[in-house]
Amino acid sequence: MSNKVTFRWSQSPSAAIGVPLMQRVATLPPLLMALAGTHAARGEAVMKSGAPWNDQTGYARGALYGRAEGTNIHLGTANSEYGLYLELGTSKMAARPIIVPSLEVVAAAYYRDVVIVIKGVLFG
Repeated sequence: MSNKVTFRWSQSPSAAIGVPLMQRVATLPPLLMALAGTHAARGEAVMKSGAPWNDQTGYARGALYGRAEGTNIHLGTANSEYGLYLELGTSKMAARPIIVPSLEVVAAAYYRDVVIVIKGVLFG
């Protein structure tokens, strides 16, 4: 009598785990791009509502933008010269930053939400 034990996969690990995992991972890029768009818009709203200066013409506030490119979020100003002076200050004017503080807030929320989405897709 033999004590030989045989084992046979009824389904290979790559078929049972790998294929479903790859299918789930494939759904991530559009979800993360949409999430980036949402947070970029939020960042623009945060900047425009929280800019720490008094408007003279409204141009500096109106030039603030938030946009997403793929899964990257960009916050900035289209008013490159004056916006830079407001953000960093000059020898005659104190800095009145809004881009960097807003980016710090938005980035923290974005990364938190990215983790939630990834966990939801992979384990949900």
